[in-house]
Amino acid sequence: MIGDGVLGLKAVRGEVEDPRGDLTHAYRLPEPLLHVRASLRTHAAAAADVSDGLIADALHVADASGCQVVIDLERLPLSAPARRWLQRQPDAAEAMLTLATGGDDYALVCAAPDGGALVRDASEFGGTGGAVAGAFAEGAGVVVRLHGKVLTPRTHGWRHS
Repeated sequence: MIGDGVLGLKAVRGEVEDPRGDLTHAYRLPEPLLHVRASLRTHAAAAADVSDGLIADALHVADASGCQVVIDLERLPLSAPARRWLQRQPDAAEAMLTLATGGDDYALVCAAPDGGALVRDASEFGGTGGAVAGAFAEGAGVVVRLHGKVLTPRTHGWRHS
């Protein structure tokens, strides 16, 4: 789920409570989505792993495709521990940006031909639902919104030197 990697790192550092160890597990022993290969081949027009942060990796796909990416943070698929963490944060917008830029999530950002949906997990293609967190559109760059309000992230995610 989006944000579990960065929260897992915070848990390892003792900055976030993780009583059941779910976040630590997500960080230390991530599970690759190997089961989605067939769905990706069938349904995805483009895809990338979310290793640098959802915003950064969606922007990589958009830039390579000559598109703009629009991300609606309130639609991010979050685990129960991430939702609990989010509820305790004083600034919901800043907290959502932390989750969307943290990286190491072992999720996928995919562009599907049905309106350019931005989805988390390609296994959810093909009528089984989906975590649509935004869309690819004409234009360039990234637009990040929370409940319709456009936000300006300080960073898009991890930057490789």
